[in-house]
Amino acid sequence: MIARFLILAVTLWLATPLAAAQTGGRPALVGVDAVRLEPLAQTVAVLGRLVPRRTGVVAARSQGPVAAFEVEVGDRVAAGQVIATLDAERVRLDAALRQAEVTQADAAKRTAQAQAALLRQEMRRLEDLRRSAAFSQARLDDKKREYETALSAVAEAEAS
Repeated sequence: MIARFLILAVTLWLATPLAAAQTGGRPALVGVDAVRLEPLAQTVAVLGRLVPRRTGVVAARSQGPVAAFEVEVGDRVAAGQVIATLDAERVRLDAALRQAEVTQADAAKRTAQAQAALLRQEMRRLEDLRRSAAFSQARLDDKKREYETALSAVAEAEAS
């Protein structure tokens, strides 16, 4: 502000003799504006990188979209302080999906167990017919293999 005023004063001082010479010796009319006090705002583009004084690892117990931040940029945080809150709806939907998958796996296990029980029953009937004329060793062997496959399916369903 003071710099502006000084520049204006020097300009007027230098311009007065020049204006007098151009107007034939008469002094020129000079207008003066009122002095205004205002802050001088000046910006300068700077390229660089901000480096924090201290850094730390931030870990979350689970992943998901953030619903709200509990702190602002520049806030100091303590160990164990909640920084952000996850979207509860997403977490609830993920839990419901996992429960549906468990229910589906239980149903598949019961289906495999029922299939194994049916094959075991058919195999016992074939073994009871061993002394009969209707007995077929090949058919009994096939049922044994089917039963073993069904037991494997039960084990697979239990694992999942």
